Order: sequence, then C-alpha cells, then structure tokens
Amino acid sequence: MRQPELNIKRARGFLLIVAVVVLVLVAVAVVALGNMTSADIRASSGHAQSEQAYFVATSGIEYASQQFGAGTQCANLTNTNIAVGAGTFATSGVRYTPARTTLSAAIGATSTTIPVASIAGYAPRGQVRIDNEYINYASASAVAGICAPAAAPCLLNAQRAASGSTAAAHVIATPVAQTMCVVTSTGAAGGATRVLQQGIRLPGAMVVYAKLNGDRVPYYRMWDGTAWGAERTATSVGAVGNIDFMVLKFSRTRNEAVLGVQSSTGAITTQIWNGSAWSAVTAIGTAAANYRGFDLEYEQNNDRALIVYHTNVAAQFSYRTLSGTTWSAATNVALPVGFGTLRWIELAPNPLGISNDMALILTNNGVAGAGRIYGLRWTGNAWNNMGAAAAWDTVAANTTTKIIDVAYEQQSGDILFVWGRGVTTQPYRSYSGGALGAVTVLTMGDQGGAPNWLRLAPDPTSNRIMYAATDTGSDLNTRMWTGAAWDCSAPAAGACNASHPEHSAAVEDIQDMNFDIVFETHPLNPGIAWLVFGDGATVSRRRWNSGTSTWAAATTSGDDTAYVALAAHPFKDSGAVFAAIYEDTQSATDDIRAMQLTAGGVAWSVLTQLWAGATVANPVRNRVAVRGEQALVPIYGIEVYP
Repeated sequence: MRQPELNIKRARGFLLIVAVVVLVLVAVAVVALGNMTSADIRASSGHAQSEQAYFVATSGIEYASQQFGAGTQCANLTNTNIAVGAGTFATSGVRYTPARTTLSAAIGATSTTIPVASIAGYAPRGQVRIDNEYINYASASAVAGICAPAAAPCLLNAQRAASGSTAAAHVIATPVAQTMCVVTSTGAAGGATRVLQQGIRLPGAMVVYAKLNGDRVPYYRMWDGTAWGAERTATSVGAVGNIDFMVLKFSRTRNEAVLGVQSSTGAITTQIWNGSAWSAVTAIGTAAANYRGFDLEYEQNNDRALIVYHTNVAAQFSYRTLSGTTWSAATNVALPVGFGTLRWIELAPNPLGISNDMALILTNNGVAGAGRIYGLRWTGNAWNNMGAAAAWDTVAANTTTKIIDVAYEQQSGDILFVWGRGVTTQPYRSYSGGALGAVTVLTMGDQGGAPNWLRLAPDPTSNRIMYAATDTGSDLNTRMWTGAAWDCSAPAAGACNASHPEHSAAVEDIQDMNFDIVFETHPLNPGIAWLVFGDGATVSRRRWNSGTSTWAAATTSGDDTAYVALAAHPFKDSGAVFAAIYEDTQSATDDIRAMQLTAGGVAWSVLTQLWAGATVANPVRNRVAVRGEQALVPIYGIEVYP
C-alpha cells in the first residue's frame, strides 16, 4: 500500500533534475543569444563603419578632383585628416606624362592586348591615346608569357573606343601617348578603412590650320602633353573659296570644341569636335569677305557656346547659341543708325564662374577718320547696351584691319574696350560696377602711324591687362592696364621706354597681324606674359615680368612670320604656352610651324614643322588657330584592396 507514495517521490526527484537541466539550457541559450547579439552588433557596427569609410573616401576623390580642376598640380593633391561626418580622408596624386612610346606591332580595331615599345613611366592601369582613339587598359606587363601572343611589353585587357572615341586599326610605330593624373583617397571611419582611386585624363590642346588657296578642309593636330600628333583633317567647309579665318574654342565642362571658319566668299560655317571626330558643318551666314565678321565663345557658367556674326545687312548683327549639337535659330540685333556694314567682331567671356556675361565690340566699313565703334554686353539671355544707345566713335581709324579688342579683368569681372583712332591714339572705355565709363584716350608716342592691329591679353592672376598694337608705320608697342589706369600714357616718343621700349620699328608687314601676346597660367610664373612677333627676319620672343614691370631681351629663332597665334593652356597643371606661326611667300622656308613653352620654363622648344609649304602671299588672314582643352575627363574609378 506504500508503493504509490514512493513513485510520487521518485517523480518529484526526476522533475527536479529536469528543471535543473532546463534552467541550465535556458542559461546557456541566454548566454549564446547574448553572444550572438553582441556579435551581430559588432558586425553591424563594423559594416556601418566600412560603408562610412567608403563614402568618406568618395568625398576625398571629389575634394581632390575639385582642387585639381581649380589649378592645384596633381603632385600637390596631398590632403590629410580631412573630416567628413564621423570619418576622415587622406588624398594623394601621381602625374603620368611619360615620353611617348610607339606600337611595336600593328593592332586591329578589336585587339585587347596592345604591344608597345616601352612601358617605362606609364601608369599601372589607365588610358593611352593612339591616333584619335582613346584606349583604357587594366594592367601593363613586360613578361613575354603574359603578353603572348602579342610581343612584350604590352598593355593588357584593353577597353577600346574609350571616352567616346572610335575603335580603329593602327599601324606599327604609331605614337602611343599618356597624360593622366591618378588620385588616391583613403577613407577612415572607426576601425574601418576603404581606399578608392580615380584616373583623370589631363586636357590636351589642338592646332588647326589652312595651307593653300583652294584648300577647303581644315587640318589639325593634337598635343598629347609632350608633342604634336599626326596631321589629320576636319570636315570640308564647302565647295568654293579659300579658308581665310578660323576661330577655335573649347568647352569648359565637356570634351567638346567648336571650330568656326569664314571663307574668302564670306561664308561662315561651324563644326563640332566630340573629343575624337568632327561633325558635319553647319552653315551660319555670309559676312563681308576679307574681314572676320564673326566670333564665338563659351559662357563660363552654363558652358553654352555663343556665335555672333554679320550677314551683310546694314546696322545689325545676328547670334545663335549651341545646345547639344544644334545651333538655335538666328536672332537679329539692331545697331545704332548709320552704322553700316560690319567688318570685325570681337567677343570676350566673363571669367567669373557664376556669370554667363560676355562683352562684344565691333566696327563698320569705315575709312580712316570715319570708322564707327560700338560695344554691347551679353547677359546670358539678351544683349545690353550698358546705357549707350549711340555709336561710341565715328572717327575711328581705317577698319580694313582689326583695330578693336575687348577683355575682362580676371579678378573683378570688369570690362576693358580698346580701339584705334589716329596716330598715337587709342580710345578706351571700361565697364565697372554696372556703369559704362566715358571714352578716354591712351596716347602712345612711339607709334609711327595709326593703330593697325590690336590685342588685349588679361592676366589670370590679377586685374592687369596687357595691350599690344602695331601701327601703319610698322611699329610694335605695348602698355599695361593696371585695373584702374595705364602704366604709361605719354605723347613723347621714348617716354615709356623704362617699362615699355618699342619692340620693333619694322615688323614684317602691316597687312597681317604678325604678333600675339598672352599671359602664362603655370603656377610657377604668375604675372609673366610673352610677346611673339615677326621682326622682318626671325621670330622674336620677349618675356614680361609683372613683378619688375620690365621686358627681358628678345630671343629669336626660325624664319620671319606673317601671322602668329598664341594660347596659354587654361589648365594650370599643364601651364603650357603654344605658338602657331604662318609664314607667307616672302619667308625663306614658306611653311607653318609651332613651338611651345612647357613646365613653367623660360626656354621655348625648337620649331615643329606642321606644313612644309608652299604658303600664300600677303595677306594671309587668320589661317591658324591654337587652343587648349579645358574639360577634365574621368578615365576610371576603382576600389583598391590590400
């Protein structure tokens, strides 16, 4: 009768053991769950920090790229401990501009291994230019087994037709060039680190030229950072006439340029460069023959091209804007009564990044003592007369030549207009603070005749503007606008020789603009300008130093020249100065040449022959143009793993 009670006691003991086991299991589960939760939290936190580090590194790429575009040299893109949110980034830059190599064998349009003569100095990965094709590559090797079946050294895993170019076959010994900056950004957040890298192609330059009468296809060459490339042809501008005038301008934000051409018949056409090829031509209008009745520029803020031109209708001009690859319809603008037919047009863009303003000055078909001058300001959507409805001058010099120019002060955004009138006399007006100043006169006593060809060159580092002019007496003289006044205005010959000695009393001829002047953009040479001119026997070069307000002695090279076009590369990391020279039939060699000044130096290169001749007789018009590209083109962006 006691057995049931014993079973109950045994059951109670068993249940106690089960309860203890359950408690232990629960405790273990709680501990495990806690550990798992802690691990999840740590993993989640680590993942969040890694993401933060990635975005911080991205900020570093953007920060350094903006510095690069603003003029900081690639090698100086060093930033450390720059805070972004809860993290920091550090950046560095490496510039790759090796000496050009060549293809060691021909390649087809689909080849992905590129055999080259050398990879010394080339980036481990990046982009090269071969003819007009850009090619990205993932790596480089000097090992025969890796390059096989192509010869070593080579560029591997090539992406053809990069940056919007067109894939093509290339023959052996074709030059292979590289100009790029590689930016590395290391982002850190908490205990996480991410490393990003971006390759950026450095802007190059282009020279376009016309050779002989009857040539209606412009020729061009590309500057690859070390040399001018092979000669190539743009699009034919028509079936009749000669190419007399060319204007070349590059977009600030896109790999794009516009080439404007005026023929000997007065026909004005444009064509657009997309970074590797030219578009078909667009017929713009017909101006008076023998005078450059058009000009074009890009707006600084919107980066929209604007062309202003004459269509042989008295007292008016027309303009169009470029959107994508299409010009807008023409809009006509009336000029003051009695202005007559236009001859010369000059545009200048406001350099301030927030502005789309441009300044315009133009002349009519006036003889000496009867030329008319007028100026306007483009506001980005309309033309403004700045409060002056009547012609600025009705007794200007003979407008057969270009006696006008306009430029912006590069720091203030104020405008300076200058034109020629009588012997030693240059009237000018300034636009400052929303008001147009009165017509005032700069006197240059060294001139032996009326101003004949004029040029204004603004200093990118200040409000200074250099003025240079030849006159009907074959003299070449300069003066400096300080931002408020001219550094010397004197009626007596020789009165300004301390700062501006007469550069030549016998330039080659007065039929052509055989000089040009430009300020350097290289950061090592602020306030340095170069004057290049034909002096009757050679090409002369003089260097202006704004720090000492003096001209250095002239250096010379080559043959005489009829027309000179200068351009300082707008991209400061390059800072090159280019000169394109057209020699007429009176020169000894009768060719077209180029020379350049690089790396902030003082010694010009030897002359490069672009065309061996023959050339045309005076006047040669504006048969060459040279400009630097402006847009920074990203090549690749990758994450670098340890």
